[in-house]
Amino acid sequence: MAHTYELQEVFGEWQTANAPTYVDRDGLDAKLAYLLKSSNLIVLHGESRQGKTILQRKHLQEAQIIKINCSVGMSALNIKTEILRRMHARIIMQVDETNGRDTTGEGGFDGGIDIPGIGKLGGKATVTHGVSHEAMTSSQVIGDPNNINFLVEQWQRDKRRIVIDDFHYLSDQEQSQLAFDFKGLTENGVQLLVIGVWANANRLTTFNNQLRTKELSIKWTDAELMQVLELGEQALNIAISKNIKNSLVRDASGSVGLLQIITEALCQEENIFGYQRERRTISNVFYLDAARKRTCAEKYNSRFSEALRTIADGKNLSEGRMYEKILRAVVTMTDAELLNGVRPGKITKMIEALGLTEGKGNQGHVTQTLEKLNGLQEERRISPPIFYYDKSASQLRLVDRTFLFFRRNKTVSYPWENSDE
Repeated sequence: MAHTYELQEVFGEWQTANAPTYVDRDGLDAKLAYLLKSSNLIVLHGESRQGKTILQRKHLQEAQIIKINCSVGMSALNIKTEILRRMHARIIMQVDETNGRDTTGEGGFDGGIDIPGIGKLGGKATVTHGVSHEAMTSSQVIGDPNNINFLVEQWQRDKRRIVIDDFHYLSDQEQSQLAFDFKGLTENGVQLLVIGVWANANRLTTFNNQLRTKELSIKWTDAELMQVLELGEQALNIAISKNIKNSLVRDASGSVGLLQIITEALCQEENIFGYQRERRTISNVFYLDAARKRTCAEKYNSRFSEALRTIADGKNLSEGRMYEKILRAVVTMTDAELLNGVRPGKITKMIEALGLTEGKGNQGHVTQTLEKLNGLQEERRISPPIFYYDKSASQLRLVDRTFLFFRRNKTVSYPWENSDE
């Protein structure tokens, strides 16, 4: 007997590679399968909610990988230390001989290795988070997570591919450090997969142009999004009218995650919660409008209102006023402008046109503020990030397409609309 699906298995926020609506867009499955056999450093990048992590899970099982999920505030040292911990390597921590303070890394480590040419190191054992470490002086570097040779040696014993997800949460300084570490690791056979939210290719090579990367950009065409809907129709034994399907694809603005969420809400409005024994047709625009409003109210009104307020406030009054002016200019721009990238000069002119500055706007001030935007979103834990400022291209891009849905369907005001200015 064929499997009868529940609604949440077909449409919804958390789908898997085994979902009946999984689509191999643009032959990515074959491309990634090939690269996993032929390349040491693979980069999966794209905007938020495009299925990057699902693609990774389809091709790499948990037992095959060491996966590190980055978070705001993590350092390159944190990541390398965690990789070694997952490989059960003993880390020789540097300790300040005067006060015993750990100055190399954080966390606990178990297992153990022999250190060639060194033997058993002396010194007192220290305990951090309940796990013992061998104390060492600053002149003893073997076992230091910053020692690339040590990392390579341990990986050769382990052989699992290292997956670093949510790479965009790291600061530019830490990304740059890792880009140089990656060169030494991959040239010695270590296999890496980096996953991050950014629109342009060659992010890592902007930090280190000697890196040899193979990149896959994750994007969805309208035809591929339509295929998701068609597969969902088959799985639930329903028929969505052509008009409704076209509207759903437009609403999604190229985001498969948003398409899944709105379509689940639409089915719920139609009281469809699983496979239909008799084929059901969805054609009433009233239910689509209700699904849009409910989706925006439940998932996006609060998120974007708070995120925009946080960005507009900046770190201080002077900085906050400039961020607010930039946001007020940005939200007036078209979907295409935000997705393709907007230069500081255009934002400055829009600020002038909106009457938010006396006389001619200061493009230099706008640029300086934009250059801090990525860090501000990281520090204030705006996750996923809404905007990304690409310094190399001097462009501000929207990287969370659900913002476009929010501004079309929001039932709340922008934070500055009730201000005195």
